[in-house]
Parts: sequence; structure tokens; C-alpha cells
Amino acid sequence: LVLARFIQGLGIAAVLVSAMAWVVDNVAPRAVTRVGGLYIAGTTLGGMGGRILSGALTDLLGSWHMGLLCAGVLLAAVGGLAHLLLPRAAPLRPRVVPSARVERLVASRRVMYALAFCGMAVHSGVYNAAAFRGAAAPLFMNPAMISLLFLAYGAGTLTSSLVGRVAARIPPRVIHVVALTCSAGGLAVSLIPQLWSFVLGLVMLSAGFFAVHALANPTAARLSAQPSAGAARYNLAYYVGASVGAVIFATAWDAGGWGAVVV
Repeated sequence: LVLARFIQGLGIAAVLVSAMAWVVDNVAPRAVTRVGGLYIAGTTLGGMGGRILSGALTDLLGSWHMGLLCAGVLLAAVGGLAHLLLPRAAPLRPRVVPSARVERLVASRRVMYALAFCGMAVHSGVYNAAAFRGAAAPLFMNPAMISLLFLAYGAGTLTSSLVGRVAARIPPRVIHVVALTCSAGGLAVSLIPQLWSFVLGLVMLSAGFFAVHALANPTAARLSAQPSAGAARYNLAYYVGASVGAVIFATAWDAGGWGAVVV
């Protein structure tokens, strides 16, 4: 299973990196953030739908193998449609960045990479631990019910699709602060020992995180002389954060339950 996931990761990396680079190279500059936000909204729908679909099929068919097989068939079908329907990319345009701006651009990209690493470490780690909390007392949720927790991703779909529109009127720094405060508030709300507060906390966490992600991802690519390189480094930080967060937050769960996860 781990080997299969490793191979899958190699394949999906090409999609993640090329998608944002394609947007930067083929979309009018003023629309990059908006289109990038819509792309992130699509990833939230995929993350939510894939987990719910596989969880439901696992319960229905009695085997997680069949759940993953159905998800794989769907992935192959959508990949084929993307190949047929996406317009051919425009020729790459070489970019010359004035030397006076290089240092500032590098610093800005590093901030985007840090947001990707820290934000995804928290988001992925909390959802990882949320599955443990859902299965434990007093909730005792089955796999299908636990998969429904990922409906909270829908809040991220909404915020990531809207953030590109408001970014033209509100400074990105302000959006980042408000979004991260929303996520932190969601973690605090989730400490209330009720199912409704648990779900509301996940909704607030996703709404804030994906707003940040929808701004940071296209920004990292747009500020790079080679958008594919900027997107690659951003996604590297993003998924290293996911891996590190999964381990740290699972360890926190073992050490002190949900309270330790939130801390």
C-alpha cells in the first residue's frame, strides 16, 4: 500500500506542478489569482469527494480495495478528459526580472513556501487526528461517517473560489491574517466536547487554510522567472508539511488526545 501511494505521488506531482504553471503562462496576469483560486477550489472538491466516495464504497462493497479501485477508475477518466479538453498551452515566454527586484521576490516566495509548509502541516495533521477522534469514544463513528467529516472541505471550496476576487481590493497580507485567525479560532471551537463544535471547528479550519493556499500558490508561481519551478517548490513545501504534520499530530493524539492536537 505504501509503495502504491509512493508511485501515485510521483504521478500526481506532475499534475500539481504543471497546472499552476499552465495558469500563469496562459491566463491574463490580472486574472491569475482568480483562476488560481478556482483551481484550488477544484482540489478541495477532489479532496472532499474522493474521501467521501471511497469511504462510502468501502462500506457498501465491504472492501477498501474496491473503494480505491473505483477512485482510480474515476481518476483515469478525468485525466483522459483533461487531455482532450484543455487547450494547447501557449509557447513559454522567457521572463527577465530586474536585478533590483530579485531579492524582494525571493523573500516573498519564501514566505509563500513557509505558509504552504506550516498551513498544510496543521490542516493535514488535524484531519488525520480528526479521523481518530471520530472513531473513538464518545462518537464511535464508522468509516462512512468519518468520511463525511471531509464535507468541511466545502468551506475551503467557497473561500478559495472567492479569494481571487477580493484580493484585488484587499491587501493579501490582511487576507492571510484574517484567514489564519479563522483557522486558529476553529481549532479553539473544536475543543468543546460536542459533535457540532467538532464539525464547526473543521469548517473554520478549512475555510481559513484554503483562502491562504489559494493566494499563496499562484503567487509563488507568478513571482518566479520560471513558474513551473516556483510551483514545484511550493508543492514540495506543501506536501513535506503534510507528511510532517501527519506524524506530529498523530503523535500528539497518542500523547494527549484532541487537546494535545489543538495545542
